[in-house]
Amino acid sequence: MGVGALLFSAMSAMNAAAFEKVRDLWKPTSLTRGWVTGPALGGALLGMGMALSGACPGMVWTALGAGTENAGLTIAGGVLGAFIYGIFADGIQRNVLNRGPLGPCEQVYADEALGYQSAETLMMILGIVCLGGCLVLETLVPWKSEVPSRFADTIDEPICDFGTSSFSFLECPAWPPSIAGILLGSLQLPGVILIGNVLGSATAFQIVSSLCLVTLPSSLRSKLSTRYSDAFGSPNPLAWWQLPYIALATIAAVICAKNANDVGGAAGVQSPISAFVGGFVLIFGSRLGGGCTSGHGLSGCALLMVRAGLLCLPCSLEESPWQWRCRKLARVNSSS
Repeated sequence: MGVGALLFSAMSAMNAAAFEKVRDLWKPTSLTRGWVTGPALGGALLGMGMALSGACPGMVWTALGAGTENAGLTIAGGVLGAFIYGIFADGIQRNVLNRGPLGPCEQVYADEALGYQSAETLMMILGIVCLGGCLVLETLVPWKSEVPSRFADTIDEPICDFGTSSFSFLECPAWPPSIAGILLGSLQLPGVILIGNVLGSATAFQIVSSLCLVTLPSSLRSKLSTRYSDAFGSPNPLAWWQLPYIALATIAAVICAKNANDVGGAAGVQSPISAFVGGFVLIFGSRLGGGCTSGHGLSGCALLMVRAGLLCLPCSLEESPWQWRCRKLARVNSSS
């Protein structure tokens, strides 16, 4: 988020018109959802799904590439969740999202709510605060101390000495999280310049589910299709760019896991039911909230979208107790 906010600040200063065009794309997401029935409820479901599945809409694709147990079931559940949401999208919009207040303020972005003429300064402050927080955390908790025990021997080898010529991005089984975050945030730049949109992952599930709808018999397809599902099933670079994005993420995960001899090494969700149901709730909640931890957490918050914060807060608060329940259930099952 920090690097993304700084890049957005620079883009706003260099080409304000083009940058505002990107922010305008996100306004319908906010203005068509009550903040309780949309971001708050969607964020709570998103957090619940993350706790059950052990992944977020973007990370699950890298988990699949790395051979993590039941990651495919989480994706299948997510596609079904998007499919069901698409079928009932009109009714959900009318009976759920249109209910309640639109938000704590009428404006979509924080700079507008605070009366700033430009978002440039606020985004710069946000970026500096986020990067400063990363520096403090890295100082207090060195990244190598958090690496899984299965990498205990490899992490001390020269290939994992970050900052030296011997460091290998492909062979080292773990990267410094701050560097990984910087690289991820840097993807906002080509996204805005080449595509005119920002990072996100959950929409890919909606696109895949809409394409699955096309494969059904025409008689059944005509009964299930809606304007919502049809919109995502029609080629559109502003949304469809997520397909190569998740494909490349999966391929990169395959390469890195093989080079590190760690295919299937990361522990996944052991229960197939939990993985599948978690994926369903994960994506259904993200569609309800209009975004996921990438779209709202990395991009929306960096763009200063007020409702992005309204989604991320209940997502975090809901995920923690569900993770505790899942771990407790796992301990009970393992002892029985």
